[in-house]
Parts: sequence; C-alpha cells; structure tokens
Amino acid sequence: MKEGSLDELQLKIMKALWSNGKSSVQEIREELAKEKPLAINTIGTVLKRLEEKGFVSHFKDSRKFIFSALVSEQKAQSSALSKLKERFFDGRNIEIVNHLIDAKQLTDEEIDLIKTRLEKLNKDS
Repeated sequence: MKEGSLDELQLKIMKALWSNGKSSVQEIREELAKEKPLAINTIGTVLKRLEEKGFVSHFKDSRKFIFSALVSEQKAQSSALSKLKERFFDGRNIEIVNHLIDAKQLTDEEIDLIKTRLEKLNKDS
C-alpha cells in the first residue's frame, strides 16, 4: 500500500469492497446508490486511483472488471489512526484518550468497555 489517505468517496468504495468482497463497478455503484446515486464513470475513476495507491486490484471476468481490496479494513484504520495521532496528538496515544474524555465524547457504555478491556489486559500481563 502506498502512502495516502482515503477521501470520503474512496472510503465508501473501500467499505463496499470490505463488506461485499470482490465486486464489479456496477455492483459497487448499486451499493453506493442506496445513499447517493453516482455515475459509473465516477466510480471507475475512483477505483483506478485506489488501484494506483495500492488499495485495490482488479481482474477481467468476461467483459467486466472485478475489483477486490488489497488492504484490510483494520490495516486502513490503523494507518489512518496512526497518521491522526502523529499529526494532531504528537504521536501520543494518551493524548487521544484524554481528548475523548475531555470532550465528553465517550458514552457510559464505551467507558465500561474500556474499563473491561484494561482489566483484561492487566490480567493477561
């Protein structure tokens, strides 16, 4: 995967591929049309850019190009979070957590889940 982040449409296309697996341009278009109809040429152009970035690959099946993700959703998330952490939080995980706490962006349920994960981490150590 080359360096580069995903813009909004690229991410939507990647999510369609992660969700549905190998897909033709038309299948991706149908998936995205649930939210907003897009021209097939637009999707084809974005897929070409994603392929240039190393996020997807394609093969020809009869008269259709079939695309598949080369990067897992987890790897893309980790990469995006790492870039965010470096750019806005001086590379410090605790600063991200502090920001979420200070901004009151964590629900009680999320706080409980974090506590449970930390307790499990301590037990496993």
